[in-house]
Amino acid sequence: MGPSVAVAGLGRSFPGVRALHDVSIAFAPGTVHGLVGENGAGKSTLIKILAGAQRPDEGSVLVDGAKVRFSSPLESSRRGLAFIHQEPNLVDDLTVAENVLLGSRDALRLRSLVDRPAMHRRYRELVAPLGLEVDPRTLVSELGIADQTLVAVARALHRQAHFLVFDEPTAALSDLESERLFRIIGELADGGRSVVYVSHRLHEIFRLTTTVSVLRDGELVTTLPTADVGDRRSLVGLILGGAERPAVDDRRAPVPVAPGTAPLLETVGLGDGAKVHDVSLRLLPGRITGMAGLVGAGRTELAAMLCGASRPVTGEVRLVGSPMRFRSPRAAIRAGVALVPEDRRHLGTLGDLDVRENLTMPFLGRFALARVLPVLDRRRERRWADGAVDRLSIKISGLDQSIRLLSGGNQQKVIVSRWVGAGARVFVFDEPTQGVDVGARAEIYAVMRELAADGAAILMISSDVEEVVAQSDEVLVMREGRLVAHLHDPTEAAVLDAFYDHDEPVQARPAPARPSPAQPSGS
Repeated sequence: MGPSVAVAGLGRSFPGVRALHDVSIAFAPGTVHGLVGENGAGKSTLIKILAGAQRPDEGSVLVDGAKVRFSSPLESSRRGLAFIHQEPNLVDDLTVAENVLLGSRDALRLRSLVDRPAMHRRYRELVAPLGLEVDPRTLVSELGIADQTLVAVARALHRQAHFLVFDEPTAALSDLESERLFRIIGELADGGRSVVYVSHRLHEIFRLTTTVSVLRDGELVTTLPTADVGDRRSLVGLILGGAERPAVDDRRAPVPVAPGTAPLLETVGLGDGAKVHDVSLRLLPGRITGMAGLVGAGRTELAAMLCGASRPVTGEVRLVGSPMRFRSPRAAIRAGVALVPEDRRHLGTLGDLDVRENLTMPFLGRFALARVLPVLDRRRERRWADGAVDRLSIKISGLDQSIRLLSGGNQQKVIVSRWVGAGARVFVFDEPTQGVDVGARAEIYAVMRELAADGAAILMISSDVEEVVAQSDEVLVMREGRLVAHLHDPTEAAVLDAFYDHDEPVQARPAPARPSPAQPSGS
C-alpha cells in the first residue's frame, strides 16, 4: 500500500468568499474516494491546495501522518500526488512519449542528450497496461480527449504517483471510453494507490467509489462509505442540504405536438463536407429535442452550422420556413438563433471581463441613451444584468466580479441567462450541464422547460444518455456524422442501441411533411 494522504482543519478564503472552512478528510490507500458537492462548494479549492497551486490559510496537508506544505505544483508532484483534469494538462506540440517523460532524466544520455529509443521503450511499458495503442511519436494535438487522459495517467505512473485525483474525467468521453477509464481507475486502486474521483455524475460515484465526502458551502457535510449513502436522491439531499430544487432525475412529461405545427427551424440535407452528412431535422416550438451520439459523431459541428459559426457545404437551414445562410454567429443571433457552446471557457465567456459585461456585451445597443449617441445607460444595463443573475440564481459577489472567479457551473449559468434575455426563439444547448453540479443542472433544466413553454424550440446536445432521455420530448441520435434514429418515445436502451447498431435504424420514423418555403407557416 502507498502512503496515506489527508487534510486536517483546512481553511481558505478569498475576498468576500470563504471557500473552505475546517475541512478534514483522510484518503486511504487502495480505495476510490468520491468527492461531490455543488459548484462553489469548495472542491476545486481543495484540489488546488493538494496540487500546490494554492496555499491554505489554516489547517494542514498530511502525507503518511507528517505535515507538508506545498509551495508549488512541482513539490506536490515530487511527493507523489498527480491530477488528471477534464482537459488534461499536456503540451500539444510535443509527442505522447515526450509528454509522459517530460521533466524526467530517465531518457537522457550523458545528462543532456535525449535517448529516443529508451524514451519510446519506457513509454510503451507505461501505456501497455492502460490499453493505449498510440505510436510514441504521435503529437498530443492529434489525440482525442480520451487518449489524452490516458497519456496523463501514464505520466503520473512514470512519476510514481501514489495519489491520483480525477476531476470530471468523463465529461467529454463516450460511454465506451468511460468504461475503459473506469477499469483503469479500479486497477489503480487495486494496486494500492489512493484515487480521488470528482464528478457531478452521481451514478459514477455509486459505481466507482468505496467512500464519498460531501462538501457544501466550503464545509464538509459528511464522509461515509458509499454503500451507506442509500440512493441517488439521498446523495442529492446531502449535496443540496434540503434546498428546494427541482428533482434532477425526474422524467420530463413529453409535450404533445398539435397537428400541423410548423417547425421554427429545420435542416434539409445539411452537411459540412467532412464530419456532418445529409442531416435533416425539425425543431418544433414548445418542445425540447435531445440529440445524443458518441464523441466525434458530428453533433458539435452540426450545432456550429445551425448557429452561424460555420457554413454548410450541402443542404440548407430554414427558419420559419424560409432558407437562411448565416454568415456569422451575430447574424444567427439577430435572426433569433442562440448557441450555448460546449467549450464555455474559450467560446462562451470573455475571461478578461466581469459578469455584467459578459451578460450584456452581445447587445449593448439596447442600452444606448439614443441611437445617435454611442453612450450607454449604465443604470438600465445594470438593472437588466441584475435580472439576468436572479433568473438563474447565479452565485456572485457582485456584477463587477471577474467571470474567471466564478465556478464552472456559474459561468455556464451566465451564458444561458445571457441568451434567455436576448429574446432568441431557437436555442441550441451544446452540453449545457457539462461540469455543472446537480443543483445548477436542475435550474438549467427548468430554464429550458420555461423557454419551451413560452414557445421556443430547444435542441439539447448531450453525451449523458440518462439526461437526454429524461429531459427531451424526442431524441435524435447521430453516428459517424449522420442522423440514424428519431426516437419519439426514447429510452436509454433505445439510444444506446442506436449508438452501436450498424445494421438498421432504431425506431426511425419518417419526418412529417414540411411546409413549403414559399408559404411559411407562422411567419
